[in-house]
Amino acid sequence: MSDYARDVLGKGLNFAVDPRVIPKEEIISALETTCCRLPTEVTEKMKWLKQNLGPSLRKSIHKDLKIIIHDDARLTIPYVVPLMLNDEETLKYIDGIGVHWYWDDRIPSDVLSLTKTKKKDVFLLETESCIFREGVVLGSWNRAAAYIGSIIEYLELGFGGWMDWNMALSLSGGPTYIGYESDSPILINATSQEFYKQPMFYAMGHFSKFVVPGSVRLNLIHNIEEKEAIKAMAFLRPDRSIAVLIFNNATTSFTLSFQINSLYSSALEIEPKSIYTVVCPKEQ
Repeated sequence: MSDYARDVLGKGLNFAVDPRVIPKEEIISALETTCCRLPTEVTEKMKWLKQNLGPSLRKSIHKDLKIIIHDDARLTIPYVVPLMLNDEETLKYIDGIGVHWYWDDRIPSDVLSLTKTKKKDVFLLETESCIFREGVVLGSWNRAAAYIGSIIEYLELGFGGWMDWNMALSLSGGPTYIGYESDSPILINATSQEFYKQPMFYAMGHFSKFVVPGSVRLNLIHNIEEKEAIKAMAFLRPDRSIAVLIFNNATTSFTLSFQINSLYSSALEIEPKSIYTVVCPKEQ
């Protein structure tokens, strides 16, 4: 890791490490030859973090690397995160908490309140998402909508970012050595030497392009009736302009206008099954 981390940091890129074992018990047997053996029980993780990884990292040339704990689905938060946050020696080495989106439709967002602590400023990051075990579907709006809805939910809950698991995959959803064919924002057609940008790619682009680093989420008051299908967010960007994202997953269009201080927008027609971003210039 030392040479790799030094190379990454030398390029000015952010980097984080995760003191946990990957993957879960049900697939460990398939990965025993490729996965290093790390502690699996929470108490063992805490001991390893505060007695080994944490002190070693902070004393090394990579002392600026961030340590993210948990890095798993919401399901395991109650059994891991509170114990680690409430241990003073462990908390000393915790920089952030990672959460995956898997089974979010079954685990209510209330559980994410357990990731908060008043003892220290710990960042929250959604660290893994993808459509997996369901194969590739070209041009799927529904999968883009799933991404958009999840990103909005996590940003509304105070998370600082949202990450896809894959950069690019083949048309069959691989390569994979565990048999989980996944979909991806970018698909590679090796035969024709082409790549395809999926709707998921453009869905993520509305956030990564317009909600730039240093943006601050603003309180947004609206009277949209279909709150489950129609959502909106606003961000104050570092240049003092304001980005407003409008997500319409309903089957009908609607018209809206908005006010930002003394600035009024003209009426906008928001088509069904769409996402729009409007950037309002700063007031002179």
